[in-house]
Amino acid sequence: MTRIQIALVACVATASLLSGCAESAAPPQAAPGAAVGTTAPPASTALPTTTTKPRSARGLIQKKIGEIAGFGGTGSIDSSQVKFTLDAIQVDAKCSAKYASRSENGHLVVLSWTIQTSADMEPAMGGMFNPHSFAVVGQDGLTEANVATAATYSCLKDSEQLPVGDLAAGSKYVGKLVLDTRSTSGVITFRPTGLDTSGGWEWPF
Repeated sequence: MTRIQIALVACVATASLLSGCAESAAPPQAAPGAAVGTTAPPASTALPTTTTKPRSARGLIQKKIGEIAGFGGTGSIDSSQVKFTLDAIQVDAKCSAKYASRSENGHLVVLSWTIQTSADMEPAMGGMFNPHSFAVVGQDGLTEANVATAATYSCLKDSEQLPVGDLAAGSKYVGKLVLDTRSTSGVITFRPTGLDTSGGWEWPF
């Protein structure tokens, strides 16, 4: 076999490997006007768009009841140091504590939570779930920031509430948090104080 024949056999074998052994693979066609020996560019070079989290006009991530959220870590839910779900929203809930204070703003709204902290959670992240991190946007569009009153802390029995202090690392909690608001419907917003969460989250109620 001559050197030319050996070279041709090697080229054919290499081409077969690169093509993944595709059946009846047609050779690439040059685009009109393209130089001989070049491959025509693809019809589109646009990269696929990345799915983004839906945000409100307030720049907050919109969530539904029972939908998981999180903060800390590298940015993904799986890597979050604190994962949480708002499991239920109860308007005009009846207080269970013996010496509960009356609502100052008109209505008590009880938020039920499930929270999971990672073993490497930074201590400062455990104190984000308190009424001062929340606000209520009413149907009239007005934001009510003062939803933490004496009633928010005295409405429920201690056994029903989320821990008042910091949450511990590597732990799971189920508990409730109370907001005192003038609204019976609208949007609840959550912006943890002192934490960069790219805005925060919100839920309709």
